[in-house]
Amino acid sequence: MSTPPDAPYFFYPANAWPHKNHKALLVAYALYLDEVGPVQAWRLVLTGHDNAQMQRIRQLSQTLDLGDYVTFCGYVEEPELVSLWIGAGAMLFLSQHEGTGVTLLESMERGIPILANNQSAIPDLCADAALLVDARAPLTLAKAMQEIASSHELRRSLVKRGRARVAGFRPVILPGKLRPTFENLSALPPQATHSVGFHPADGFIEQLATFALPGKEPVTLHYATIPVGAPRRVEVYADDHFLETLSPPPRKPLTGQLRIPAGTRRLRLNCPDAARLSEDDPRIHGIRLGKLEIHTSGKPVIDLRQQPPLLL
Repeated sequence: MSTPPDAPYFFYPANAWPHKNHKALLVAYALYLDEVGPVQAWRLVLTGHDNAQMQRIRQLSQTLDLGDYVTFCGYVEEPELVSLWIGAGAMLFLSQHEGTGVTLLESMERGIPILANNQSAIPDLCADAALLVDARAPLTLAKAMQEIASSHELRRSLVKRGRARVAGFRPVILPGKLRPTFENLSALPPQATHSVGFHPADGFIEQLATFALPGKEPVTLHYATIPVGAPRRVEVYADDHFLETLSPPPRKPLTGQLRIPAGTRRLRLNCPDAARLSEDDPRIHGIRLGKLEIHTSGKPVIDLRQQPPLLL
């Protein structure tokens, strides 16, 4: 690494995927460098696989004439990654969309100030433990880089708030916070969680329908098919475990019951050979269900056809 050990630097540990926002970062860094001058400016250190996307980021750095102020480390093993992390003056997190940004929690745990994008779930995770800005705007990002680099008090405050924030995510605390949520979810009635061509109004399945089940006790699926088009099979899965194939005879209904094991969270009905002959052909070779009910001992019957599906 070319950055001197005693020279502060911005650290961005991220592969060069488009949503990681490297292009806006380099433009912002060029603006920051012009504003504060090469003597006072912090360096910029990047890690991430040296693939075609990262090569384009390298080319942009050359185009912006950033020279030795930007260090591309490529992929680094864990010991070097940790060394780069704990030596940083601030960690950047500029992703345009993110789920749980574990990198943010790692920086808080290590006592590194954070400059992060104010989009997606990042503000919810960081709260006041990061300097949040619109990282899509290079000028705004450049000003934030100057602010965090020039203010020791700001960095000290972010570190303090970060350590308080990450304490709430430790394993001994987090399960207790999540348990009530999972208990509430487990009490919900069965419902269609996703489908591809599932029409609850007439029970027609073109391809796939998946239903959430409470999972605490065994249930019985009562079904009855309605003849439509060519006969089509339906594969029944409890979670990812295959249970049975329903094969209606030509032009005749098929009725029956199927025991669903206790603990099943998802009931999936898959019509493997369902397909439209063409976009203009009205014949749909799927399967139609006149009955699709969940029966549980001592509880009301639940008609899955009445559960509104969420189409994905």
